[in-house]
Amino acid sequence: MILASAAVILSTTDAAADPSHYTYNVYGGEASITGYIGPGGDIIIPATLGGHPVTTIGCSSFENCTSLASVTVPDSVMTIMIRAFEGCTALSSVTIGNCVTNIDDYAFYGCVALASVVIGDSVTSISWDAFRGCTALKNVDIPSSVISIGGNAFVNCTSLSSVAIGNNVTSIGPNAFDGCTALKNVTIPSSVTTICGSAFEGCIALTSVTIGSNVSKIEAYTFRGCNALTGVTIPDSVTSIGSEAFSECTSLVSVVIGNSVTNIDIFAFDGCTALTSVTIPDSVITIGNNAFKGCRSMARLTIGNSVTSIGRSAFSFCYALANVIIPDSVTTIGDGAFQMCSALTRVIIHASVTSIEQYGFHSCDALASVYFLGSPPSVGYHTFREPATLYYLPDHAAHWPGTYATRPTALWLPSITQSGRNVANGHFALTTFWAPGQIIRIEAATRLDDPDWGAIMTATIPHTGNLEFADPDVGSYPSRFFRIVAP
Repeated sequence: MILASAAVILSTTDAAADPSHYTYNVYGGEASITGYIGPGGDIIIPATLGGHPVTTIGCSSFENCTSLASVTVPDSVMTIMIRAFEGCTALSSVTIGNCVTNIDDYAFYGCVALASVVIGDSVTSISWDAFRGCTALKNVDIPSSVISIGGNAFVNCTSLSSVAIGNNVTSIGPNAFDGCTALKNVTIPSSVTTICGSAFEGCIALTSVTIGSNVSKIEAYTFRGCNALTGVTIPDSVTSIGSEAFSECTSLVSVVIGNSVTNIDIFAFDGCTALTSVTIPDSVITIGNNAFKGCRSMARLTIGNSVTSIGRSAFSFCYALANVIIPDSVTTIGDGAFQMCSALTRVIIHASVTSIEQYGFHSCDALASVYFLGSPPSVGYHTFREPATLYYLPDHAAHWPGTYATRPTALWLPSITQSGRNVANGHFALTTFWAPGQIIRIEAATRLDDPDWGAIMTATIPHTGNLEFADPDVGSYPSRFFRIVAP
């Protein structure tokens, strides 16, 4: 009885790697597994079959082996081919040997019980759909040997909460981690140059992402619908932000856009309802249609000095936006670009703007003052509405009629927005509101009931509006009053 019992134990152990459970072909002295006919359970794929080293696990060789529980791939194997373990629905654990270089398309597709996978340190490529739909997979360490992560590689791995991406990965394919709804944090290493479209789309638990310093482009839909993401810094290596790249990231409070971005594509940040402020750097040339549409918490906006066009509805429905300066690089403000910005009270438009398309500032019900630094641009239907007044500079008065775009016009003269204050003995500072680059004259008087204004100095309005000046006579009078005028 003892001998019989020992024989059973040996048989169970040998069964894990029993060569009779495999069909295979031999090419050039190397064995390629073509099928599995064993009982399943925990298996160790043999390193040799018929005296030949096993180097390949062939196409569909274990496909739909629903009895497999765990698999160990030996170090002799170099390639796991297409659909090798697809549909092994009971497979919970896989260890991939250290000589495997490629995990081919659909290799573990639909292995819904796969909770643990160890990827060997010679793998260079994880191909398309390799682990697609492995809904029990919780953690993945992608070794530093891997260069590329294929499209859909981990799509809909809904339990995947953490992934470590190796330091030699250069590309992350389209939809690679799309729908990984448990994924919380991602660090994209500096080796990565390409993040393809929808790579992390729909990762609804993703709260933080670090984008490596060599990524050149964030493509369409890359982080779309990552509605737990609170902040992102786009590095200076990035030149383009694709369409809907961050759309519907409803918890995104802050974004830093790198100084090499030239294009912000359509709907890039559409519906980022928590975004409070945006600075568009001077590198950006084009702001696409609907780029920041519906960013209803955006209270502050700075548009860089290289932007030439603001697309259709680019900032529409930004309900918190109070002030906007359109820089002197912009030529066109698109259809409905600032429509429904209901808190917008003041807009400054530089002389470079030649066209404001229809509904450009329509339904901005608080917009009282629009200041133009040049001649009237062409305007479309319903560009402005009550209570807006359009102001123009003295140098351009001859070009402005009394009413333009159905709104009244008025001369824009300099004003002081913060009273003069003593900086040091005899020195003062003013904050002014007028067009940068305009020349003003600062005058002083000793009384207001019958003032005798005298010039102290002339100055050029800086972009900040802040001026400092000296009054040599301040100590000679009990009171001193100042004003600024156009010379």
